[in-house]
Amino acid sequence: MATQILALHVGAGHTTTVAAESTIRTLRVTGFAAGASDDPGLRELMQSRGWDRVLCTLPADAAFFRFLELPFRDRRRLAQAVGPALEDHVPVSLDDAATAFDVAGSARSGRSLAAMARHTVIEQRIAEVETIAVTPTSLVWHPSAVVAAYRRAVVADSPWILVDVGMDCTVVAAVGMDELLGL
Repeated sequence: MATQILALHVGAGHTTTVAAESTIRTLRVTGFAAGASDDPGLRELMQSRGWDRVLCTLPADAAFFRFLELPFRDRRRLAQAVGPALEDHVPVSLDDAATAFDVAGSARSGRSLAAMARHTVIEQRIAEVETIAVTPTSLVWHPSAVVAAYRRAVVADSPWILVDVGMDCTVVAAVGMDELLGL
C-alpha cells in the first residue's frame, strides 16, 4: 500500500503544495498546486485525502545554523554532540530550541550542518499551516530542502554555486562533488 505524502512550502502569503505516493521502490507525484495561501484549489488538494506524512518547510530565518567539525560521523554520536556544540555558537539555549543536523562533508569528513530553531517559532509555523488545512508531521528547514533538491538534480565534477531566488528568501550555497562547502 502506498504512503500518501503532502509537501508544503508556505511563504509571503503564497503556498506551494505537492502530493505524492511512495512505495518501497517508487515515489510518484500525484498533484501540484501553487497560489495564494487562501486559494480554494490549494485547500481542495490538501483536503482531497488522508495524508500519512505532511512535510512543511520552516522558513530560512527561523533557524540559526553553523557548520561543525566533529571527529565522528556516526548519527547516534552526532545526535548527542550537535546540540551542545551548536549552543556555544548561537544566541539560543538548548532548553528553548530544537536542533537538527545532517552530514555536510565527504565520506571521510566529520563536517556537519547543524541548525537550531526556537520552540516558539516551530509552534507558530505549525499553527500557521494548520490554518491552511493540515497539520504538519515533519518540518524541513527551507535552505536544506533547496540544497537537497539541487544536489540531486545537478551532476558536476567540479564545485558549483547554487543561487535560488524564492518569494521569501534567497538561498546561496557552494557545493563540492560530495559536500556542502558553504551556505
